[in-house]
Order: sequence, then structure tokens, then C-alpha cells
Amino acid sequence: MEYGQKAGRRIGAAIGYTVLLGPLGLLTLFSKKRNHYLTIGYKDENGKEQAAVIELGKDIVRATLPIVKARSGKEIVYQDEEARKSSGT
Repeated sequence: MEYGQKAGRRIGAAIGYTVLLGPLGLLTLFSKKRNHYLTIGYKDENGKEQAAVIELGKDIVRATLPIVKARSGKEIVYQDEEARKSSGT
């Protein structure tokens, strides 16, 4: 299992706010959105490697990861130190 994040700029929101608020809407470009992903690798009944990628909401990451770890008995690999910090471990 692997947990990681993908950060990106809020381009669509910046365009919308710029239309509504004028140049002040460009300040939205300074904010980032962060998506949280849990990837679960497994072998199917034919022995082929498979993967399931689950997007987690930011409010449930800290509660979900320990539960998945405890129920599966598997360790979670973190993509980077930022992912480890956001998971609360």
C-alpha cells in the first residue's frame, strides 16, 4: 500500500473569481489544492499484478490510514515526507 498527495494550483477557480472580482481574483492562484491517494497493490486470481487507486477526502485521511493498516496487516509506504506529515504519523 502506498499513500501520496498531488498538489496543484486552482486555475479554474482563479479564472472564475477573476471574471467575478476582476484582478483580485488572481490571488486565488496562490492557493493550492491537494488530492490524497491511497494505492493498493494486489495479485488477482490469475496471479497478475493489479492496483486500486482510491482518492481520499482530506478530512478522512488521518482516520482511514490507521484503520486500513490495522485491518490489512500491511505497512503503508509514504511517497514523501509531506505525505507522512499530513497522515498524522
